[in-house]
Amino acid sequence: MLDRKLPTPVPPSCRPGTPSSNASLDVTTSDGVPDRIVLAMTGAIDMATGKAFRDALDDAIEHAQDVIVDLSAVTFMDSTGLNALVRCARQTRQRSAGTVRIRSPRPVVRRLLDVTGADRVIPVEADP
Repeated sequence: MLDRKLPTPVPPSCRPGTPSSNASLDVTTSDGVPDRIVLAMTGAIDMATGKAFRDALDDAIEHAQDVIVDLSAVTFMDSTGLNALVRCARQTRQRSAGTVRIRSPRPVVRRLLDVTGADRVIPVEADP
């Protein structure tokens, strides 16, 4: 993991290697590459955890050009999580300030992305 200097103070939820918990969602950030943050999500992304997920996404796009949302350990995601992802990708595009990608969603989450067409709006990649 590489520490780097950012122009503004980094909020606690977006500090590399810092896990945060809310209900059944854990968010861990890492950024071994300059201007990239990987958000590794663990648990369920639903109404109970949606605010923590949105806050983590907002912090990430504020402090990095490239945001990768690793969903490999997400066991469930409803429209709350889907909306947060699409909103985050849209904000990034409107600012012309980087990219948001989804990494390694489990089949249940991948199906949600496929059925809703979100995978056509947000790039989805396999394991690195």
